[in-house]
Amino acid sequence: HEEDVVMFLSFTAMFFVSGATFTFFGQFLVFLTPNDLMALLLAGAFMFFWNIFSGFGIPVKQMPAYLAWVSYVSPTSYIIQGLCSIILGNSEVVIDAFGKPQTISQFLVDYFDYEYDFRYACVGIVAGFCLLFILTGSLALKFLNFNIR
Repeated sequence: HEEDVVMFLSFTAMFFVSGATFTFFGQFLVFLTPNDLMALLLAGAFMFFWNIFSGFGIPVKQMPAYLAWVSYVSPTSYIIQGLCSIILGNSEVVIDAFGKPQTISQFLVDYFDYEYDFRYACVGIVAGFCLLFILTGSLALKFLNFNIR
């Protein structure tokens, strides 16, 4: 049952860090833009592109090479990869994927390239995005002033 505790704590850490990342990204946009409407529009645009290029709907291996880089700068790709790896990465349940019986963990590696050993790195990378948004938001708050006198 020690493995279940580690899985629960890993999932909880990823869940918390991903929520904090999007919260601080929103704050960063509010500090960066002159009004809340502009921040909302930019947030929607970023979320759209981050979700499209997260590597879940279209795996990174199937993306054109000139677009695959977007998935590496998308926090959602690391969040999805981390959560899938934490929950399903060591599953030995056999499924029939594309006419070929294989375990769920092997399917994640073959189709999505989600390695089970990369799960903790995903938590760290998402925490890095969180810190990046905190830092850039603080700098935007300090140096940008949209008040008109």
